[in-house]
Amino acid sequence: MELTKNIAFLVNNYFDQLEYQETFSALLDRGARISVISNEYTDLQAINNFEFGDKFKADLLISQSSPENFDALVLIGGIVNADRLRSDLKVQEWLLSFLDNNQPVAAISYAPWLLVSAKAVNGRRLTSYFTIRDDIVNAGGEWLNSPVVIDRNLITARNASDLPYFNYHLINLLNQQNMGSNSYTNSTNDFQFFKPNRQYYLRSRASPSFKRYKLIKKQSLINDIHDSNKSF
Repeated sequence: MELTKNIAFLVNNYFDQLEYQETFSALLDRGARISVISNEYTDLQAINNFEFGDKFKADLLISQSSPENFDALVLIGGIVNADRLRSDLKVQEWLLSFLDNNQPVAAISYAPWLLVSAKAVNGRRLTSYFTIRDDIVNAGGEWLNSPVVIDRNLITARNASDLPYFNYHLINLLNQQNMGSNSYTNSTNDFQFFKPNRQYYLRSRASPSFKRYKLIKKQSLINDIHDSNKSF
């Protein structure tokens, strides 16, 4: 089913390039209309595992648009990106608008930090990059070590390794919305742990950018081992 949806990617500088590209491509392939929105800069720098990645351009600044123009919100990781977004009151207002109107919000890695700052995790089940677990728990959320957690209209994932799950279930949720279903908004207990079908999972992990991510991770591990050996 083709997605006839307008989707906002809300980012700042130093967002995670893999998480951005994989999710952007997955949605674009399904026919979604995507706008990249920044709260500060139109010229943006991505990161790849703490290295500079490619440069990108935002379509709009947040002051030039409104959440009412979109059907879903996607929040990408990258610790600096997430930190700059969560401290912006306008960004918090955007997030709360989507949540309050039962529109899908998808947040991966460090992105759920914004929910903490917006006081939107109390009573919710979610996941994130493990280092912000305590922030979520202290704000009243229940943190789960699962590839994807869906709680009503909120989808969260831990890190880039979970992208196949994250993208699969974001598309699934948008398809439900396409058919006029709001079943995922029925109650505070309406949450699930999901795994995509094996064919989708294998196809996603075979993508060029995901392979590059695994190579970067492998090289990072080799460098760490090399550095530790030099210290002896």
